[in-house]
Amino acid sequence: MVYSIADSRSFGNISGWLRSLATHADSDVIKMLIGNKCDLEVDRVISQLDGEQMAANYGIKFFETSAKLNINVDTIFFEMAGMINALMPAQPEIPTQNLQVEYFDGEDDSKRKSCCFKN
Repeated sequence: MVYSIADSRSFGNISGWLRSLATHADSDVIKMLIGNKCDLEVDRVISQLDGEQMAANYGIKFFETSAKLNINVDTIFFEMAGMINALMPAQPEIPTQNLQVEYFDGEDDSKRKSCCFKN
């Protein structure tokens, strides 16, 4: 959920957006609260503490960012990627030993259906 720190209406919409997510999205959907436009400090109407408290009430992470000045943008994406990765089931490791790739020129039709095999 992204709101503008300079717009109290956008902050006021957060609760409704989270209720909508709870109704329409999977329970394990990744959620974060992001206060955008932190470069507009002189226009701030939502304090950082208000954002932190709202996030704590919903048990979600909180960040402030400025897309314009690229403040915390990478941090948020990396955090989100890490959270998504943590939800992914562990994949078995694919052994790379003893694998051999052969390239066929198409002349031998008996080998045409396969390009790789394990010795």
